[in-house]
Amino acid sequence: SYLLVLGSSLQLLFFESGLCIYEGVLAGCAAVLLPVTFVRSLGDSVMLCFINLFLIVAVVVISLGFIAGEGRPPCTESPLIAPHLTLMTALGAATNVVYSYAGQWMYFEIMDTMAAPSTFPRAFAVTG
Repeated sequence: SYLLVLGSSLQLLFFESGLCIYEGVLAGCAAVLLPVTFVRSLGDSVMLCFINLFLIVAVVVISLGFIAGEGRPPCTESPLIAPHLTLMTALGAATNVVYSYAGQWMYFEIMDTMAAPSTFPRAFAVTG
């Protein structure tokens, strides 16, 4: 599920190139493969979690800064609910958000309850 969200995000990022979902997921796998292969212990995985946290915060801050810097044109209307929003579109967007962040709590829960931290890479492979 994480790779599907990553693939669809890459599709949106490179929309002009005509990237299909299979190519987006493949590119996402290639991008994630190198950092994940270096996870050999719990200490290594904590650094990946912090990098993930800082990337999320950076994206939110950059996006809000861009929106604030651009300002709002005088003829812009902002309805409470988008006029062309369908139930399927809303549920699809909500599902992407849930899939993106749902694994974080489980990740720390697994690290906390492990009896033998040396087996972490196996537990990560099973749940991740």
